[in-house]
Amino acid sequence: MPFVVLRASLTRITGLTFESHTQNHLAPIVQNAMSDEFTSSSDDGDAFIDHFFQELGSPVKTRKSATPAVESDSCQLPDHSQLPNHPQRPDIATSYQGIVSDAPRHVQSFKKNAPEAAANFSLEIPSIFLTEGERNRRILRQAREISKTLSEEDEKNRARLAALNAEKDKIIQELNDNGSAFLYSWRTDSKIIEDYVHKSLSQDYSMITRRQFYFFDDVEKPRFDDRYIPSSPSLRVALKYCLGSPDLFLKNLRASRIKLSSFLAASLVSVNDLNSLAHVERVFRHAYTEMSHLDNLESLDETFTLPNSWEEPSFLDLMQAIGTRLAKTSASPPIELKLVHYNNHQELLLLRLSIIFHFFVPRLKSKEEQILLLIFFHLSGSDFNLNKMWKENLINIFIAPIFDIIVNEWSRGHGLESLVEEAHRIFTRTVPTLYGEVETQLQKAFEIHFNMLVNLLRLSSSHQNSILVAKKLIFKFLDVKPTGDELSRLAGVIERIGKLGHVSTQHIVSKYRNDVHKNFFRVHLVAELLNVHILDEALQDGQGLLVCYEKLIDCKDSYQRIIGQLTFLSEEDSREKSRISLIISDTYHLLDYIVNVLGMSGILPNRDFFYDK
Repeated sequence: MPFVVLRASLTRITGLTFESHTQNHLAPIVQNAMSDEFTSSSDDGDAFIDHFFQELGSPVKTRKSATPAVESDSCQLPDHSQLPNHPQRPDIATSYQGIVSDAPRHVQSFKKNAPEAAANFSLEIPSIFLTEGERNRRILRQAREISKTLSEEDEKNRARLAALNAEKDKIIQELNDNGSAFLYSWRTDSKIIEDYVHKSLSQDYSMITRRQFYFFDDVEKPRFDDRYIPSSPSLRVALKYCLGSPDLFLKNLRASRIKLSSFLAASLVSVNDLNSLAHVERVFRHAYTEMSHLDNLESLDETFTLPNSWEEPSFLDLMQAIGTRLAKTSASPPIELKLVHYNNHQELLLLRLSIIFHFFVPRLKSKEEQILLLIFFHLSGSDFNLNKMWKENLINIFIAPIFDIIVNEWSRGHGLESLVEEAHRIFTRTVPTLYGEVETQLQKAFEIHFNMLVNLLRLSSSHQNSILVAKKLIFKFLDVKPTGDELSRLAGVIERIGKLGHVSTQHIVSKYRNDVHKNFFRVHLVAELLNVHILDEALQDGQGLLVCYEKLIDCKDSYQRIIGQLTFLSEEDSREKSRISLIISDTYHLLDYIVNVLGMSGILPNRDFFYDK
């Protein structure tokens, strides 16, 4: 059977097309078969086909079109149908058996082994690619970490810049809230502002200690509403010629039927000359002296004057007009500590304060009104500028005479003990805060309280009731019960101060900081009182002073031990340790000073062992 016919028959029957690799296997055999002359019958061809399919197995569908190579070969084959029949022809089926069976064997093997091959498949990657990949991953990870760190640093820097700008604005605002028309700016005062900002952000303790309490703005001429300004011609003449003796001037006011309250408001507004205002202040002192013996002060005012056709300013109106900012008061008025505050008219301010208090203290009778006066008295006498620049004038013009009036009025209406309790409550509840903050500063509260007590202690000894109230207020601050004589109570105070040395330094820093601050001012007050006993011969008591002297030595030794133990505190408490160490050191030096003063005073009795009884 010719090969072309065989291929065509196979294609028609099986649908198979020999691929190029099958053709390559069959090409030599086909050429040999073509060189032989053979004849085939239909029976032989059928047998070959049956054998071929038996070896091939299940048919595999391929492309039906023959490959170009096979088609070219088929075109060159001779027509064997015209050749003579040969007696013997080779068995083509046998020759094809081994070759044709290869193709289905490959297909069958692939089909059977495909899942197993896929499961066992593994690709071995060269180590150089693994190393480079790990290196790239490490670089990428580091890049991400660096990017995250830079982003966090940028965020921190933005937060720092925002905090810096906020603190700078806060400092500028505080500096410009200085009671005057002077203004700070970054352009002209950058060094000052930058120094304050740096100390504030670093939590420098000096930013607390250097801030002070200022109660008055710089006011040269008080300002009122027009309804408070009288326009009486007689009053203008009186203001223009307010000379002569206070007694004569008061008589002229009454003769002109001018109320003292009208003269008060007009003089505060119109009189800005220091000498003229001092004369007005003497007039009001004399007026109080005349009125202090009367039970009905209003009757004296109304007897010689006509009713006013204009509204009179209140005590708060007058206080605000001369520079105070506290419009509303309470038992614990809010006050702020500031870095700077200017007041260039403090002498005028002291005279105006004396005028206002001399007029209102005897006229405000209710307890609530007298408490209001007491609050303003305490805050006015605690103004830092007045205490720093005009301490003596503050005591002589304002504190001493006004406190005498307050004591007299309270003793008439409510009793001295009531005054002591109310004054102590007001003094202790006056707790300041830093400017723009809400946290209270107890150390500054102790300082303000102590300063007022020292001012009261320096009153003239002729005012016995005032001195008595002042000392009771001092012993209230010292936490001493009013029993026993004064020196024995002072000895008890000194002994209690020395007990701080029995407390561990760790507890001193963490729990007893307020006691450390308060003890510093307690020692100051003890020194003031002992100094009075040393200088006043009538109060000299050698034995009582000796007891205080011995207690002072023990207290000094106790504080010396505390100073030594503070050096062993951990570095975690270094900031607070430095603050506490500074205060304790100052207290120790003050104790040492008092011991030396007493030792050299010559008042202490002979302490020789053989003669001491």
